[in-house]
Amino acid sequence: MSWSKEILPLSKMSTMSEKTKLKMRFSGEEYPEDAEKTSDVGRKPKVVINKYRDYFVDFGNRSLESLDSHVENILVGVCRVNWYRKNGEQRPLSLRKLVYLLGKFDEITASKVSWFLDVEERQSQRYLKACELALEFLERDKVAVSSMTDTHLDEDDFDDILLSR
Repeated sequence: MSWSKEILPLSKMSTMSEKTKLKMRFSGEEYPEDAEKTSDVGRKPKVVINKYRDYFVDFGNRSLESLDSHVENILVGVCRVNWYRKNGEQRPLSLRKLVYLLGKFDEITASKVSWFLDVEERQSQRYLKACELALEFLERDKVAVSSMTDTHLDEDDFDDILLSR
């Protein structure tokens, strides 16, 4: 049984918590491919390629405490960036939503983020940029990459990492 808006009336969706809606979407509802703009005019949508989807897909049903410490540090740091005006208050992005996004899509676009999180365009662009930053910093951190891809580093790799810091 798939959770979709056809099975679950919209009136009941509005009374559910944000966490419940996310879990329902994460558990199976697919992004409608016809939702993408297919116009040849204008800017092409930004696409972030997610190489680590297989690692994050498991966190839909698990606690975020089971994240590797290197991966968690990077994601928390990206979420805590001041995404709003410099004069305004600092409101971090949701770590859980970021992990759900990284576990859901191989190619992340603003329209997919908007559909998945049910947010407006500006907020979806913030989450898209957060995904891009997180993946960039995860790629740079050899220890995080080794923990996500189940490859083991030998002593020479650890020496190189320690000397580079």
